[in-house]
Amino acid sequence: MKKQFLAQNIELLNRLAKGTGKTGLLIGYVGKNETGPGREATNSAALCQNGRIVASRTKMLLPTYDVFDEDRYFEPATENAPVEFNGQKIGLTICEDLWNDEDFWHERRYRRNPAAELAAAGAQIIFNVSASPWHLGKNQTRHRMLSSLAAKVKCPLLYCNLVGGNDELVFDGASLAFNAAGELAAQGELFAEDFLLVDTERMKAIAPKQLGDEELIYKALVQGLRDYLHKCGFKSAVLGLSGGIDSALTAVLAVEALGRENVRGISLPSQFSSRGSLDDARVLAEKLSIQYDVVPIQPMFEAARQQLKKVFAGCSRIPLRKIFRRACAAWF
Repeated sequence: MKKQFLAQNIELLNRLAKGTGKTGLLIGYVGKNETGPGREATNSAALCQNGRIVASRTKMLLPTYDVFDEDRYFEPATENAPVEFNGQKIGLTICEDLWNDEDFWHERRYRRNPAAELAAAGAQIIFNVSASPWHLGKNQTRHRMLSSLAAKVKCPLLYCNLVGGNDELVFDGASLAFNAAGELAAQGELFAEDFLLVDTERMKAIAPKQLGDEELIYKALVQGLRDYLHKCGFKSAVLGLSGGIDSALTAVLAVEALGRENVRGISLPSQFSSRGSLDDARVLAEKLSIQYDVVPIQPMFEAARQQLKKVFAGCSRIPLRKIFRRACAAWF
């Protein structure tokens, strides 16, 4: 939707292409629709080598469900042929183009299967650049789907996924490589950038890395929190510590995401605070080695109570003490 962004994105693509040598570089980018009527932009990938763009391909299947609305912005490709690269025919696909195999999905959203079409056209390896958001159970679904597809098309499948947080979305990385038998041959780290080297002629099966649900959720929360704060320009966090489990968990996540030197805990005791909650908050701060301050709010409570006494007089059966107690709980 921003013309300047589209122009800068093409400029950067060309600059990256000029920096390439013998090793190919596959780059996702927003392309321009050159075929006539339709949407102005395309969801595309460029294969670069020896200082230039040697081929580009555009995404065919544009999702409009869940968090996706790609059909609103992009013009889909109507075909995708293999690319000649270093003496081999390779298939270049983008994310959803692998998510429509009729042998895996009982109900399909699209009529075509780009990966199967590429294999039928002679592709010897299929690459996929992806921005697939994470939710609990997504890793198992991806693994089963890609394994099934690789075995069906009988060629290696290399899947490279985005990692990082983007507002409410979290991308887990966990890139995967499968051999022609559908066996897992390489797996990237979860919720972290990684660098994988895969010999596509000697792809031996490996056991998948498996994490429990609690650890996956924890890593996703840390990744999402870290990227949200950093991308918004925040360098530190201030947390109210009540001594309860909710503020304790939040503090642990903040320390993991930002580092203990960038997290500050504050206790706001009043006449309603128990000794146990204050002690628990202090112990938590000590164990996390974060800065900890105690700021009593009793004087502010009494000042507000006196200021509003006439306003609330006779207008509620709830004792004034309970009104202020609830207000303080909501504020702090």
